[in-house]
Amino acid sequence: MIEPATETDGAHSADADHSAALQHVTVEHDDEIAVCTMFPQHVAEDEVADQWITATGESFVSLEDAR
Repeated sequence: MIEPATETDGAHSADADHSAALQHVTVEHDDEIAVCTMFPQHVAEDEVADQWITATGESFVSLEDAR
């Protein structure tokens, strides 16, 4: 089973509202990243279907290249 991981942008203190925190699920096949889906940690059940983004294959770039 794949466990979601929580990521934050680091701009909030430990006591700050974590509503902007994201979870992600990455599914790998044959040692290659196949799909990474990110979604808010806290989202209303009726909003789940439209509160996510998915990246696949060549969508991933290094941070250095993106800068």
